[in-house]
Amino acid sequence: MIVRNEQIAAMQEAANVAFERKLSKQLSADTAEMREFVHRAIVRGRRHGIASQSELAEFCALLWGFGPEPGEPKWLRRILTDPKLDGSAKVLRIRTRAAEAPVGGAA
Repeated sequence: MIVRNEQIAAMQEAANVAFERKLSKQLSADTAEMREFVHRAIVRGRRHGIASQSELAEFCALLWGFGPEPGEPKWLRRILTDPKLDGSAKVLRIRTRAAEAPVGGAA
């Protein structure tokens, strides 16, 4: 059996949608708003090198805890754009920092 690139891409897209829907349900409710939040968070995480589903799920949960993007802590962007950190290290650093610092725009 030969699987073409188009078929693989379609299967990957279906898997991504299923993952996003599952994560939406885990975070809150499977609403259109929540699915959009999860989708944006996953795209953002991948853009910054966060690749595994478990790390993306934790990243989404952490972002959900921060609230809307303008209310995100300033240190979050510094961690996400640090070229010395891989995706796993970024999630670990965000988790650690979130536990230490109050939520909001603080340092």
